[in-house]
Amino acid sequence: MAPQPKKRHAKSRTRTRKSAIKLVMPKLAKCPKCDNLKFPHRACPKCGYYSEKSIKSPVSTSQPKSA
Repeated sequence: MAPQPKKRHAKSRTRTRKSAIKLVMPKLAKCPKCDNLKFPHRACPKCGYYSEKSIKSPVSTSQPKSA
């Protein structure tokens, strides 16, 4: 059998605890090469550059061929 609480918690105590659990918008930075939004300190997913150096090949935006 699980332990039961000794006393009741007030509504304000519960709501104060739950107010800290929230969603936050991700921080985005503008790529200096292509002006696309990207996560800071990461390579740009559009052009593949990070800190003025080409790190990876850019992702192609073409549609896959349908059968």
